[in-house]
Amino acid sequence: MILSDAGEMEPYGEALLGALRSGTRVTELTARGSRAHVFYRLDEAEHVRRRTCVAAPLGCERRPLSRDLALFRLLLSLPAGAPVPLESLTARERDVLRQCPAGSVSVADGSVERLAVPPLRVDLALVSTRRLTGAAVADAGRYASYAPATGLRVTGSRVDAFGQLRAEWYGHGVVHGPVHGEPQVVALPRVMTDARHTEAAWRFSEQVYQRLPSAECERLTVRRPRSPVPGPG
Repeated sequence: MILSDAGEMEPYGEALLGALRSGTRVTELTARGSRAHVFYRLDEAEHVRRRTCVAAPLGCERRPLSRDLALFRLLLSLPAGAPVPLESLTARERDVLRQCPAGSVSVADGSVERLAVPPLRVDLALVSTRRLTGAAVADAGRYASYAPATGLRVTGSRVDAFGQLRAEWYGHGVVHGPVHGEPQVVALPRVMTDARHTEAAWRFSEQVYQRLPSAECERLTVRRPRSPVPGPG
């Protein structure tokens, strides 16, 4: 079942991926000028950890891209949950470490430990278009570095054959519809089953995470227990 603010996209995700994994959600966002529905699975343990310790957001579109990528490159180089001696870091890495947002790392006793992990995993980025043009294929391509599968949903009356070939060449799935009430799969996406987190992919997952509806975040947040009220002495 898909939990989402855009649940009408569920049939299109299922058509391209075969089945949606448990806990799949979908949200709509714009990245690099291209709008898409992103299918993702939230890491609820990481979400609760961040809410409980009031962790600062990771990644920011208003900061220089190079600065964000340096941050995520450092985090990926550190094993999660295992202390690493500070002396083993380069001067540049220690520089970046000082800029790490609160709640992402712990520094103590001459060691640094990574606390943060990617807050969610993206499964599919789906771009909707009326006509399967070269521009639409390029829009889907903007997500290829962040999602293991990308697709195009064609809402017009027909799917251009040349556009379909171009989309397939780049590994994008194509779904047409609804046709007679159901999505019609024209081409399946090339799914990167061994996709691993890169600094760019982690940054993108943070951008998706920061756009989650506040109601959904509150539903998953563990509330801190109140301090007991002292009884009469």
